[in-house]
Amino acid sequence: MFVTSKFYNFILNFLYITYFLCTTFILPLYYRELIGYIDHIIAPGKVGQKTGKTYDLFKFVLTNGSKGRVMCLIWGLELIKKYQSEIANNRILHIDLAYTKAAQMNNEKETLNVLPFEIIIQKVTVVVYRGIHLTRPDTPESTPTEVDFESIKEAIGMISISGYVKSKFALSSTRYENMTYGCGAITDGTFKLTIQIGYVPIELEKGTYVRVVGSVVNTDGMLKVTCKTSSDITPVEDHAVMPPHLLIRGTQQIIVPKRKLNED
Repeated sequence: MFVTSKFYNFILNFLYITYFLCTTFILPLYYRELIGYIDHIIAPGKVGQKTGKTYDLFKFVLTNGSKGRVMCLIWGLELIKKYQSEIANNRILHIDLAYTKAAQMNNEKETLNVLPFEIIIQKVTVVVYRGIHLTRPDTPESTPTEVDFESIKEAIGMISISGYVKSKFALSSTRYENMTYGCGAITDGTFKLTIQIGYVPIELEKGTYVRVVGSVVNTDGMLKVTCKTSSDITPVEDHAVMPPHLLIRGTQQIIVPKRKLNED
């Protein structure tokens, strides 16, 4: 078969352009490798679309200990079950072959102070566990800001808030195997604040007055507090228990208007 020089040049140019596009845009998206430790976990849940279809999603934040913080996503019940029992705070992960894409910043990402990128763990992704990141004992812990059910609307980062147990702390769902996350709620008699904790939930009766230390998380205007362990939720001694007829009044969700959240 006779091949003209024009056709030959066309083939070379096509191969060059294809190689350039793959190495510049495609490969960097899929073949990302990073090492860091987990410093925030968001329990699995369902996210929906306007069409009504829902998807299972598990999220956690990976950091290198300085300014580098990135949100990692695991989609689908199959992969969530595969990785969830291994995801724990301060565990060092070596992630290879992860899909990386730019992500729009929202209230949750801004609160967690993550980069505008997402790491998506897929079936081809390789995750190796490299031990536990140990914090130095001489590193002072940040002092939480004391807030109440009103001032928490203005708070960011680590906070301390006291209230009465409205919903007992228990496993947030039975859909997932090896679930190690608990959820509950506290109230001041008017507002209701969801509390999410890692590891084993604690036994606290409804109406018990407790002090909660954790991070404020803003999900599209709705506030909740996440705690690393159950030790961040402690009962306050010598404080009266709130009776049931008052507990049932604490139903208002703490919601911050989006226009207010975007203010500097």
